[in-house]
Amino acid sequence: MSKNSKIILGLAVVVVLALFVMLFMGLGEKPVTVPRAPL
Repeated sequence: MSKNSKIILGLAVVVVLALFVMLFMGLGEKPVTVPRAPL
């Protein structure tokens, strides 16, 4: 794999994780302030 494909794959993983976090926070009833995930 070239470096560019690894970067694109990493970005895709970050986007999916962000969507899961938004979905999880949306399902929660009480508003929760979560700092950006430390990577």
